[in-house]
Amino acid sequence: WHIVEEATHADEAVEVRSLITGRTEQVSFSRRKAVGPMLVKHLMSECSGIGYEVSSDLDVLLGNALGTKRSFAISNALRQQICPTLYTSGCILGHDLTVAEFCDAIATAGVLSTEPGTISYGLGATVLGRIV
Repeated sequence: WHIVEEATHADEAVEVRSLITGRTEQVSFSRRKAVGPMLVKHLMSECSGIGYEVSSDLDVLLGNALGTKRSFAISNALRQQICPTLYTSGCILGHDLTVAEFCDAIATAGVLSTEPGTISYGLGATVLGRIV
């Protein structure tokens, strides 16, 4: 897994959309290897690193109080490059992916918003559903 982090001077950029303002912008980011693996206990405790992209909007509004900047939105945008119909916080209806296809898209992107073990409420429970 790689952790994505918003970065001012980075080689990569992706288009992210704010669910609160509706604005879209290019955000530069960097990737770094995760320190440790994602474990089932991380999926069970909402600490998988697979969070909802709306968490980025909240962090921006709170002045980076969560310390994640727009990493949730970045990781979701990268997953949507692989699978444009991937579930998002702003569009939960009308998706036709199976749980297996959803998990495959997350795995193929290989990116997380936070280190496994750090609170990242969101989509980890869906991945846990496939395991169970």
